[in-house]
Amino acid sequence: MLEFSPAVVWRTCSGFHLACSLAVFWPFFRPHSTLSPPLFLWSMRFNFVVVNLLQLLNATGWLFEPTAGLYFLAVFLILPGTGFAFGRLLFEFLRRRAP
Repeated sequence: MLEFSPAVVWRTCSGFHLACSLAVFWPFFRPHSTLSPPLFLWSMRFNFVVVNLLQLLNATGWLFEPTAGLYFLAVFLILPGTGFAFGRLLFEFLRRRAP
């Protein structure tokens, strides 16, 4: 990939992912978040913190050398919660549109 070292590639990818995920910080942590039930909201918050911590560690190279495995683990951890949230929003939208 343009002759960059693997550590530079994974630091860059992790940093970009971290910056993009911080853009959704306020919707998760504002006082009146629309995600429900509360257990789902708190599990999404916990997952958000874990993913951002993994990406921060991978981007900075603190504690260990940046790896592809850690980057993809952080990306994978996002999928179940966002898929579930999308399904809930979709079915709520369809329920409201039904006559």
